[in-house]
Amino acid sequence: ITTGWGVSTAALSRDGRKLAVGEDPEDLEEEEARVQVWDLESRTLVCDLKGHSGPMDNVGFDPSGKLVATANDLCVRIFDAETGALKRVLQGHNGLQGCLCYLL
Repeated sequence: ITTGWGVSTAALSRDGRKLAVGEDPEDLEEEEARVQVWDLESRTLVCDLKGHSGPMDNVGFDPSGKLVATANDLCVRIFDAETGALKRVLQGHNGLQGCLCYLL
């Protein structure tokens, strides 16, 4: 799998079938940061998640692998891991998110 840019964060789905890869801040050339979700078996891009400004800090799958959360710019965004559709934005953080995880 080649993203074409450096990686700042990555997460593997619980079943090991998907990999989410966040853009390295030093390689950020666009206004929006991005995360790509890859199917590891077929080595194909499933979806490209956009919407954050600035570098990508954290990424994580929910236990089912159907949702992926991304964090930076003082908010967390939750996306459908298959379609890339934005499901929810969690705002109100006062600082950077140093870690992102789902409770089981």
